[in-house]
Amino acid sequence: MNFGQISGAKVIIEATLPSMNYILSQGSHFFHNLTSFKVLYFSVGHAGRFTVDWGWLGRQPAVTETKFVRHVRLASPLQIKVDGRTSRGVIFR
Repeated sequence: MNFGQISGAKVIIEATLPSMNYILSQGSHFFHNLTSFKVLYFSVGHAGRFTVDWGWLGRQPAVTETKFVRHVRLASPLQIKVDGRTSRGVIFR
């Protein structure tokens, strides 16, 4: 990922997939940039109590799509709630 790909983002969600279970981002420069630009960051595993609604995302029209990235633009904003004291958050559609 490079800065041009995340410039202007308000939230980044990094998720693992069953076929691609990689270690999530850990780089200090990555998190320094997120903090500097006030970008919220969520890490979500493919299994467990909290998941990504992949079916819903798959039904949204794609602006661009590559092998590993699918960029969607929604008709209405998502509601994002984050508690920085407990490091927990939720995104409602």
